[in-house]
Amino acid sequence: MAEQVIELLSHVSVPRIYLNGDLIDCWALSRGEKWTHEHSDVIRQLLKMHVEGTEFIYLRGNHDDFLDHALPLTIGGIPIQTSSVHETEIGKKYLVIHGDGFDAFSTNLKWIGKIGAFAYDGLMRLNTVCNRYRKRRGKGSFSFSKWIKAKMKGMISAAENFHQKVEDLTAEKGCEGIIVGHIHTPADEMYGDTHYLNCGDWVETGSCVVEYPDGEMGVLLHTDFCEMLEEGKNAHLVEAPTCDEAVDRELANDEAIASFIDLVSEGEADRLVMSLKELNE
Repeated sequence: MAEQVIELLSHVSVPRIYLNGDLIDCWALSRGEKWTHEHSDVIRQLLKMHVEGTEFIYLRGNHDDFLDHALPLTIGGIPIQTSSVHETEIGKKYLVIHGDGFDAFSTNLKWIGKIGAFAYDGLMRLNTVCNRYRKRRGKGSFSFSKWIKAKMKGMISAAENFHQKVEDLTAEKGCEGIIVGHIHTPADEMYGDTHYLNCGDWVETGSCVVEYPDGEMGVLLHTDFCEMLEEGKNAHLVEAPTCDEAVDRELANDEAIASFIDLVSEGEADRLVMSLKELNE
């Protein structure tokens, strides 16, 4: 869904973007998955927006947990941390965290989490094969991975008292709401007095959490964004800009991106952390 991410980013003008973890799936890279030019295009689009004035805050996820040893740090003016608090135009505060801390498998049994991530990648491939067959039969698409995630979400919520943990942490931080990712399932719900938002992902669902002009927070699907774009409803939507060649040349350094990916793919996370620390000093 790299193309959809770039489409959305190139049509918005916003003061701040929170990247809620796992932007680069270091677990997958260490297993031998390949980094593509499309992935680099997304990174370049984000960097271009940063150069042009958008503030970025990166929240560490569980698939880039090698950063734990270096946090908090700032690289190129972009802070990388475990959590942040976003205050809306109408004064509501939202705790922004990746959300893996609510998942005992991710925090206490990391090896199970990695097996789960490997299985999820397999289900994504199975989705592709099965949906080609369903399309030939005139049937709609079906996602095995979404079905499994929905089942797992219910099991984790029941077993770990998820709702109560969300409410307690949000209240402890003095916030009215919380924005998480991790389970890749977009959600906009109330847990008691706590506004719970899950940004979903850009692998299957094509979703994010946005603050609308009236100061309210909600989940935005890519399909809804396309409809808004056609109707010109959102004041923050702008015409897709023509790329500034000078900025593009400055940011199109594939060697820097490739070096980062090579370090992760080769299991050199410790060396990468040392490099990040040196950059931050």
